[in-house]
Amino acid sequence: MAETITVRTDGLLLDEILAERFGPVRTRTLKLVEATLDINPGLSAHVVLPLGTRFALPDLPLVTPPRRVINLFVDE
Repeated sequence: MAETITVRTDGLLLDEILAERFGPVRTRTLKLVEATLDINPGLSAHVVLPLGTRFALPDLPLVTPPRRVINLFVDE
């Protein structure tokens, strides 16, 4: 079930809220800004979210994208 957030601080941006909640790397790799805007029509009208703005956070996908591992010390 999606969590609902109410903005209670001046000057917050959506990506800052998502990075605080989910972590900055996870926010980018799972495209959570886009997912949040998809489920909250009209939210993209504000760069800085006004006080009292309520919006739903997306549910995290069950499967996270695979990570590419690079080993710098492998002799090939």
